[in-house]
Amino acid sequence: LSELRAEAVCLHRTEQVLRGRVADVDAFLRDLETRKGVRGYRDARARLEGAAAATAAADEDKARTLEEISEMVRDISTALRARKAELAPQIKKLRDVRAAYQALEAD
Repeated sequence: LSELRAEAVCLHRTEQVLRGRVADVDAFLRDLETRKGVRGYRDARARLEGAAAATAAADEDKARTLEEISEMVRDISTALRARKAELAPQIKKLRDVRAAYQALEAD
């Protein structure tokens, strides 16, 4: 148990050291950006990557919506073809009756 406690203390201290180094590295990089004339590059890049991720998510949503709409169109087209096939004999019969009626009217 004491070994685990010692290890936990060691890990906690390592974490503190690394967090301190991150701050130092951030300060160093900001200073380097300023010296090289590209101040704010990392921030701009992070914003750009965030915008790219948001755009990718929006594109995925659009693709999903488009697929749903396409599926609806396919379903409607299938239903329409089925209804046309169902009504075709009745329409043919109606045309025959109209032709016969017009022939009677002409006489």
